[in-house]
Parts: sequence; structure tokens; C-alpha cells
Amino acid sequence: LPSMGYAGQAVTLFGNGFEPKSKRNKVTLGDTKVKVVEASVNRLKVLIPKKATSGRFRVEVPERGHSESPQQFAVVEKLDVKSFKPAKGVPGTYVTINGKGFDTKGLRGYIGQTPIGVRVDSPTQVTIAVPPNGSTSKFVFTAPGAGRAEAKNEFDVLTPVTVTGFAPAYGQQGTKVSVYGTGFDLKRGRTKVLFGEKPLKIEPGSSESMLVVTIPKDAADAPFKVSVEGMGDKESENVFSVIQPQPAGAQAAVASAPVQPPAEVAATPEKPAAQPQPAPKQEKKPAAPSMDELMGIDPSRQADIASFEPSQGPVGETVMIQGKGFGEDVSAVKAWIGQTPANVIGCVPDMIMIEVPEGVKRGKVRLKVGDAPQITSKKHFIVE
Repeated sequence: LPSMGYAGQAVTLFGNGFEPKSKRNKVTLGDTKVKVVEASVNRLKVLIPKKATSGRFRVEVPERGHSESPQQFAVVEKLDVKSFKPAKGVPGTYVTINGKGFDTKGLRGYIGQTPIGVRVDSPTQVTIAVPPNGSTSKFVFTAPGAGRAEAKNEFDVLTPVTVTGFAPAYGQQGTKVSVYGTGFDLKRGRTKVLFGEKPLKIEPGSSESMLVVTIPKDAADAPFKVSVEGMGDKESENVFSVIQPQPAGAQAAVASAPVQPPAEVAATPEKPAAQPQPAPKQEKKPAAPSMDELMGIDPSRQADIASFEPSQGPVGETVMIQGKGFGEDVSAVKAWIGQTPANVIGCVPDMIMIEVPEGVKRGKVRLKVGDAPQITSKKHFIVE
């Protein structure tokens, strides 16, 4: 473990008959000599050398013979983020990110701590879409064996322009109206408001989420349209109804006119008023079987964390998590220390190896294996 890595990556070999003295274990990866940094009877810790290529590990101990790993170790390029463009945008903006190592299986991307979808264009380029809940932060990428890469600069997530409504919904000319939404910019006249085709002045009391305007003279029913420089424009779904002034005599006539109930709801001897009816009874449906039941999974055999070691260490330190039910698919495992995503570098049914991420001081180790519920360690890991 791990089953893949880059130059300088530490790898643990499991077996029997190793020599506790590091120098007495001769290890090669393919035809390349590998340095042994720690040794015991059943474990060797080695470092992947530069210019190494994928292949099997071979261990030779004097007077004990030699043995070769059953599976190949895959040498991958270490992840690196060099640049991205554009530098800012609203949620939904497509961003092109350039770097290295993006073709590694199991690549995951984040903006801050928020997951993002990643489209791999080539080993040196990916494209992402800023998620709806994204906020200004740095892009982060992780991949099994390829490490963790973080952009040097933050991506500036801008608030999109929206018009969610206005109040009041109707009124005469001269009525003050509050237009609600997001992304309004009051600096240097960057925001403009139209009522139909009539430009409106943005008045005191306005903010980034509310614009105060006045219905002009000779205006007719129309929607509000808000434009923000460089951010586009949005129009209200509803129309503000302009009430035209009525002559005094007409108003008096309207006021004295008797009000009759609507014909369709008035009760008559021939047609009595409709009475409220009880809601039809709903048949109680049987509870749907759980996903575990459908898949025949025994809850007692689900993943569980027993312990982890070491209990503290620096950023980049490899942490071995002991437990059960982990499987062997590295790409199906997600890990965190506290709320910070951690890179998963190896997985066997009873052990998972992760790297301590940046941006966390202490936190419990959390794992999610496939579609199974998330599991959490009892103790905290402390970052030195």
C-alpha cells in the first residue's frame, strides 16, 4: 500500500521473512533499485525513486531467497495546479485548469471544501463548473497515489444577478417600489433599472439585494429589468400594474355602487351552496425495503473504524486506518479529517491509508465507502 504513487512516495510492502536491518533487504521496482527506510520481519517501508516505471516489487534477502509482489505498482505523475482561467465568475461558470497528473484514476476536485465535477481534457488540463453553493476559495485536487494539489490563488465566486420580486405589486404614478434580488452593484453606477423602456433612478435606501425606485409619469404596466455591468441583466417575472387616476365623479359612482356576490358562489333554493367535503382517505403504503435489504447486505458486516495510527503528525503524513469492510476499490473511498477532505492512497479490506491534508488542526477521521453510511473514529487526529 498504496498501489500507485509518484517519485518520493512512501510505500509499505507486507510479507514475511524480511530482515529487520534495512540494508540487508534488496528491493527493486522493475529494474530500478528502491531505497528501504524502515524494516521489520513482516513490513518494509520504501521510497519510490526518480524515473521509476510501473512494475512489480522484488525483495531479496541473503540466505532466505527472494519474492515478488503479486500485483504491479503503478507509477503516476504527482498532481500539480499551475494556472486557471477565468479568475472569477458566477456559479455555473466553466473554468479551465492547467497542471499535471490529471489523468490519474480517482481524481477528485474541490473549491475550498465544496466538491466540484471534473472533466479531464488531458493529463495537463481539466474543466470544471463552479457549483451553485461554491464560495470564493482555492481549487484543490486529490487522486489516489498522485497526492494533493492546491491552486496558488483563489477563484472569486461572484453573486449572480437575479430579480426575485418587488413590492408593492401595483400603484399609481409616483409610487415607490422596492425591487428585490441579488448581485446588485451600487458602485459607480454599475447597476441600471428599466421599467419597460423607461430608465429609473436608484434612490437612497438601496442595497446589494434591494433597489428603491419610483414609478415615472405616463408609465404603463411593465416588468422591471435590472442590468449590472459585466454581469448581465435579469427581468422580473411579474408586471407592475399602474393604476391610472380616475375622475372624481367616476370614483364616487364606483363607491356608491352596490356590491353583489359572484354568481357562481351565491346560494339559491335551486342550487344550495357547496359544502366542504372530507379529504379522501389515503391508503397506507407498505414501507419500501432499504437499499441494504435490496442488495442483501448484512448490517453487521458494514465498514467500521477500529483504530488509526499515528494519532498525530504533520501535513502529508500517512495515516493507517484499521477496521473492516473497506473493500479494495480506492476510488470508492472518501475520507476526511474533521471537515477537510483527505487524499486516499491505499485500500484493502481491513486497512485504509490517507494523507493528512492542509487546513486542519485536529479532527475525527471520517470515511465513506461506496454508498454505505459515513463512519467516524472515536478519537481525534492532531496535526502537528
